[in-house]
Amino acid sequence: MENTQSPRARPGIKALAEATGYSIATVSKALNGSPMVAPATRRSSIAPLQRSAIVPTPAAWR
Repeated sequence: MENTQSPRARPGIKALAEATGYSIATVSKALNGSPMVAPATRRSSIAPLQRSAIVPTPAAWR
């Protein structure tokens, strides 16, 4: 199977979920500030994102 991902492709929510061990839904809720996510879970689920200095694309929130 060929790698169809661009070499400059940014890691997505799936990669963040896999790196943290949380589900995609939990990571999504954490990123969007849902009150359904405990503060400790929010911190640990977005920590790799903060360490990598990746900034979420505002256009993706529309």
